[in-house]
Amino acid sequence: MKKRKACILFFLACALSLFMASCALGNGSDTDNRAFTDDISSNDISSHRCSLDIGTPNDPGVNGNYPGVKTWLMPITPNGLRCTHNNYSIGGSPNGDIYASGSDYATNSALYKLDHRTDILWYVGDAKSASERAGNWLPGETVEKFHCRPIYYKGRIYLASADYSPEDAGYLEQRGFHWYAYDIKDNNFIDLSASEPEGISGRVSIMATEIDEDNGILYGIGQPVPYLYAYNIAKKVTTNLGVPPFAPEGYYTCSRYLWLDKYQAVYFTIKPFNYICSYTPGRGFDQIPEWPTLNQFSTNIRNGVWSIDKKYHFLADYEGHVYKFSVDDITWDYIGQASTTESDHYKHFPLGDAFRIRSMSLSADGRKIYFLNDEAARYSLFEFDVETQATIRLCYREELDGIYQNTNYNDHAGHNAWDLDGNFYFSSFGYNMPEKVTVTLTRVNPVKLKVALGLLPELVKVNIGALGNKVVISRTGSTSQAQEVILSIESKYNNKIVYKKVIIPAGSSSVKISIKELSINKKDKVKVVPNGNNYIAGEHDELNF
Repeated sequence: MKKRKACILFFLACALSLFMASCALGNGSDTDNRAFTDDISSNDISSHRCSLDIGTPNDPGVNGNYPGVKTWLMPITPNGLRCTHNNYSIGGSPNGDIYASGSDYATNSALYKLDHRTDILWYVGDAKSASERAGNWLPGETVEKFHCRPIYYKGRIYLASADYSPEDAGYLEQRGFHWYAYDIKDNNFIDLSASEPEGISGRVSIMATEIDEDNGILYGIGQPVPYLYAYNIAKKVTTNLGVPPFAPEGYYTCSRYLWLDKYQAVYFTIKPFNYICSYTPGRGFDQIPEWPTLNQFSTNIRNGVWSIDKKYHFLADYEGHVYKFSVDDITWDYIGQASTTESDHYKHFPLGDAFRIRSMSLSADGRKIYFLNDEAARYSLFEFDVETQATIRLCYREELDGIYQNTNYNDHAGHNAWDLDGNFYFSSFGYNMPEKVTVTLTRVNPVKLKVALGLLPELVKVNIGALGNKVVISRTGSTSQAQEVILSIESKYNNKIVYKKVIIPAGSSSVKISIKELSINKKDKVKVVPNGNNYIAGEHDELNF
């Protein structure tokens, strides 16, 4: 009898252990299933639900109306924050996870992770909770928003806070900004500024950030005074590099995107000038009037994306003027303007109409840019052809999924946010709208979408295999045209990734290339990279040597 009781107790203990382990995976599970619609606008999809386990919210998302489309709602945080805004704040990590932040644009801001293993959107932390744990949250303090893209660097996701952005002296009444980081391994959201003087890293709001990976320096630009800050990650010290000396006194807006060249010079825009400015370590600030911007209603660069090899950036202003910056050659070229003849997609100003964008996703082959328009009577997903400068409307925004039926979703954000399967991500939210709606995060596979819309004749899949000392790259579908394929070759010795392009010629369904020609070494990993334009990776997309 005693042995039987012992066996039963052992079995129950194992079952409980397995249950707790399943709850811990990804920070939660689906035990509560509290209706998310209790706390959001009645116009949000009524069947969408959110779990709340062990004080940790998550959202499983809902499939869209087309293959490759899925949408999530940002869950309510354990301390009651419901996110109604997302400001340029979506980014990815090397393993394919997507990070997005949200805020209520008043009191607090949070970070979420879309886990590529579970396809669930998890809350990972918020500013107030992190600062309270560090003893660095003052009575009445707020973090209005995270206005910058979550940046991955050596196992952490970095953010900076913004608490006051109007162009006046009101920011002096706020405490200042904090650097935050999410430690992925430890599953911990941290206030990095708690160790700095006065528990803050500067008085202004940070509107854009960028990482100098070679030197471990995180840059941020402020508003309403355009101070440029450099945070030394190893030393945990922030340096205020000052304001460009050529900028007139006053309050104004700044870049929503920063970028670097091969010499670690940082580039940005500020409102008084219709051209690019820069800061070079050891040299200081410079004006570059020979690199003009053409925007009519906003003088700042608002969006930016880089090529997969990080050799160049495409950048855009609010009005859809697209530019190309070469990292190595350090050149600035105007590409063209994204636009449409559909007048209901434009925002009306006293001085004229403007096609407004704050989202930008570059296909891996560098040929297509995807974006949505803002603040208009009608919203759509568009494709801009880099070579021809032609803009086509792929579909109306509300056609993508059943969640987006509310006209209070008038803004869309997200740049540089792709996963490993060739999907890009953007947010939808209701900036400055009377009825607040919960931020949505939407995934789009542009190739599958274009096939479903009839813009591509068929879904092409590319696979990879080995035959002796050769690599075989094959495709499905028609062979009437040549197919360019992107391969990534990752070295196990230094974790460096090199990208190669190979061509499957017209009339052939495959091509064989020698290992030597591809410069593949022992223990290298070779993968097919979905190009985000006209093919996806097939079921056999990886080789390990």
